[in-house]
Amino acid sequence: MRLTTRTKLLGLTTAIVVSASAILYATTKNEVAARTTPVEPPLASVSVVAPEIRKVTEWDAYAGRFEPTQLAEIRARVSGHLIEINFRDGDMVQEGQTLFTIDPRPYEAELAIAKARIDEAQARLHLANIQLERSNRLVKTKAVSQARVDQHAAEQQTASAVLSAARAQLRRAELDLEYTRIKSPVSGRVDRRLMDVGNLIIANETLLTNVVALDPIYVTFDVNQNDYIKYTEYDRAGTRVSSRKKANPVQVALGNSRSFSIGGYMDYVANQIDQDTGTIRARAIVENDDYSLTPGLFARVKLLSRESVRTVLIPDEAISLNQSDWVVHVVDSEDTVQTRIVSTGPLVDGKRVIRDGIDEGDRVVVSGLQKIRPGQEVIAEAIQPNTKKLALR
Repeated sequence: MRLTTRTKLLGLTTAIVVSASAILYATTKNEVAARTTPVEPPLASVSVVAPEIRKVTEWDAYAGRFEPTQLAEIRARVSGHLIEINFRDGDMVQEGQTLFTIDPRPYEAELAIAKARIDEAQARLHLANIQLERSNRLVKTKAVSQARVDQHAAEQQTASAVLSAARAQLRRAELDLEYTRIKSPVSGRVDRRLMDVGNLIIANETLLTNVVALDPIYVTFDVNQNDYIKYTEYDRAGTRVSSRKKANPVQVALGNSRSFSIGGYMDYVANQIDQDTGTIRARAIVENDDYSLTPGLFARVKLLSRESVRTVLIPDEAISLNQSDWVVHVVDSEDTVQTRIVSTGPLVDGKRVIRDGIDEGDRVVVSGLQKIRPGQEVIAEAIQPNTKKLALR
């Protein structure tokens, strides 16, 4: 009886141990399975905007510099000693204003000599005319020979030629005297004087100063060959007339200004592309009636590209560079990210023109770009383009 009781107790204890072991094993297995099962990460949240579709006027921006419409180097046309300087360095001068004076006395003497030669030549011509007239009367009565008449006729022609030469020398002497007053050929701003009073000036060699015309003034800039090809295609299609045929408008801003408040128009396009830079030189004219613009000053130039064109606009923050391509991320109807290669244009009112790659119904990602990749499912939150979330990349 006692053995039977012990046997039952031993069997019960064994059953309890086996049951506990089974429970412990099942618990451990469940914990291991829970640790090894992957947990799905939460979907990334991104902000999206709809492209703006409207008609805009497109402008292309370039870097340029102001240049004078005229640059005149001032040199004397006669030699002599400089006796007067008739301007202050940096003055505004008018066309025809006297800038320098060379000692006129030697040229005044030459003018007096030329006038005396005129009188001498006139006297000789008068005598030759009298002699020829007398010979013509006497030859009729055989008082003189025909040879004498011919001689007097030749003398008369020679005297006439000498008078013409004397008159030319007089005009030359008058010009030389006039050239002793060196005048500005253009209206504009004069540079500093390069010679002082008392120096000997050599005709056509000595540089005295220069004058630049400032109103109007040129602004020159270089157009890349891709834009040149674009303008040529627009001209063929009738979208935009070439600047060689029409004075297309430009807008100019100074280097320290964001406002393109200076208006002008195209004046010139070069006849060939520079092979070293791949650009073509262009030039516009702007008014400068207050002379505030000066040659050499840096400028930013906007040239009219197209007017009233239906255009797709998106925030510039949505565009990124992938190797050599500009790309935009969009979210499709299944909330999956897609990458589009786009062709971009200029900025218009703070937004970037998209010429190709984005459609009207697309949802463009503007924030959270660092968290997404093509083919990834996301949570897209539509926002207004001007909200602060646009600043998040």
